[in-house]
Amino acid sequence: MSTLQEQATIITGDPNLASDQKERLVDAVLCRASQGVAEASPVVSDKIWLLLIRGLVLLAAISLGGLVYAILDGNDSTSPDLLLTAFSTALAGLLGLFVNPSK
Repeated sequence: MSTLQEQATIITGDPNLASDQKERLVDAVLCRASQGVAEASPVVSDKIWLLLIRGLVLLAAISLGGLVYAILDGNDSTSPDLLLTAFSTALAGLLGLFVNPSK
C-alpha cells in the first residue's frame, strides 16, 4: 500500500491523464484519506470493549495478588513498589474507562 504522497505523485505524473482528471483524482484520494478509518460495528466494538475491560481487570488482580504476596512473604528485601505501581496503573486505567470526559 502506498502513501498518499506516492499516490499523488503517480497520479500527477501520468501523461495519459488530463490536468482536470489529475486534480479530481488527487482530490478524491485526499477526501478518502480525510474520512479516516471506518466506524466499527456495535458487535466488534462490544468485543473490543470487553477484551479491554477483562485485560485490565486481570492485570489488576494479578498485580494485587503479587503485591499481597510480596508484603506477606516475610522477606525484608522484597520491595513491593513495582507491584504497587502496576496495580495502581491498572486500576486507574480501568476507572478511567468509566469516567465521562469533560467537555
